[in-house]
Amino acid sequence: MKRFLSILSLASLMIACGGSLLQAQPTMLSLDDCRQLAMQNNIELQAAQLQVEGAHQVRRQAFTKYFPTISASAMGFDATDGIVNFSLLDGLVTASYIEKGYTAGVSAVQPLFAGGQIVNNNRLARVGEEVKQVQLQQRQNDIALQVEQYYWQMVSLNEKLKTLDIIGCQIDTICRDVQAAADAGIVMHNDLLQAELQRNSIAKDRLKVENGLRVTKMLLAHCISLPADSFDIASTSLDEIPSPESLRIDHNEALYTTYPYQLLSKSIEASRLQKKIELGKYLPQVGVGVGYMYSHLPDNNKIKLLDDNTSNGVVFATVKIPISDWWGGSHAIREKNTQIKIAEYEMQNSSQLLLIQMQQLWNELVEAYKQVAISQESVAKATENLRLNSDSYQAGVVPMSELLDAQSLLQQTRDQLVTDITTYLVKRTQYQQATGR
Repeated sequence: MKRFLSILSLASLMIACGGSLLQAQPTMLSLDDCRQLAMQNNIELQAAQLQVEGAHQVRRQAFTKYFPTISASAMGFDATDGIVNFSLLDGLVTASYIEKGYTAGVSAVQPLFAGGQIVNNNRLARVGEEVKQVQLQQRQNDIALQVEQYYWQMVSLNEKLKTLDIIGCQIDTICRDVQAAADAGIVMHNDLLQAELQRNSIAKDRLKVENGLRVTKMLLAHCISLPADSFDIASTSLDEIPSPESLRIDHNEALYTTYPYQLLSKSIEASRLQKKIELGKYLPQVGVGVGYMYSHLPDNNKIKLLDDNTSNGVVFATVKIPISDWWGGSHAIREKNTQIKIAEYEMQNSSQLLLIQMQQLWNELVEAYKQVAISQESVAKATENLRLNSDSYQAGVVPMSELLDAQSLLQQTRDQLVTDITTYLVKRTQYQQATGR
């Protein structure tokens, strides 16, 4: 029985350890997974979403100006002399009333016309909220691009590690063969030294790639707000890449859908609304209101001249015409016109720059695609060159240095191919974002 319990305890321990090991396995994430996590968890995006919420509250605050302004007031006093004093017969008869008391009142004023300030302030608040929303979407694009750059950089570095593994295995095989040949006196030890130096060079390259991969993974982890040791990227095939021709779009039509153009349009709209608000400050302002006041003003005299408690209701209208502000206001309105013109010039200039950027990114995309084709051809030739040099070295026709040079060339062409492919994929996203997609 004791033996059975011991076996059962050991099995439970193994299951528990196995469960912890399974939990410790990193989660494999695709590029789409990383993008989605960034949209959900990224700290910068959360702050941008709060800015949208703040702008929404500003718009709701502006909406309250349509409703009446209600205010209440109260006052109490205790005077050393009465507020009402009079004397008769050259001071022979004097009286003092209302030495203490209190008053309270409430009033409500409904604006009927405020020069359009209330309406235009509400429109300006709506534009401000729309601007924050566009800025949030623009920031989402920026974060998505960062995620993609780090993701493809990790893919590139992983592929370079694979290349180093292949070349390293080949060097190890050469070192064993050369060691055996040198021990038999067939080749000189110089060949062995060259092979070992090449192996050390590959080891140094591996250290650099591993360090770069570690840092890049930390940057990606920061974007998606996950611990760097809790995930890894899924293996991605780089064998086939789509042609850029399927992404081509008319740049003049795409201009109006881009986030920078939308922000420029909102800037002009906001400038025009600010001018209307400034103009409204110098127009008459009309309002109507109602009020109610209650007073408790007791006196201690035997003859009551005033009631102790009084209440009054009132209906009133107000008209305010800022006549003295018209002179300075004319200059303020001219300044707003200047701001509108500046915003229009900025939009015209930036639109041209956006079109230039689209064309430049298209050129870079096409160039990157052609670079991939060139690198693929270079890898094929470098592979054939290594095969020929390996056969020639085995036949004793070429020295060890040429074989090692052929291996280095193959490594360089493979690394360049991976870099060109990942560069093309990033350029594709940049072009799509620049054209409003």
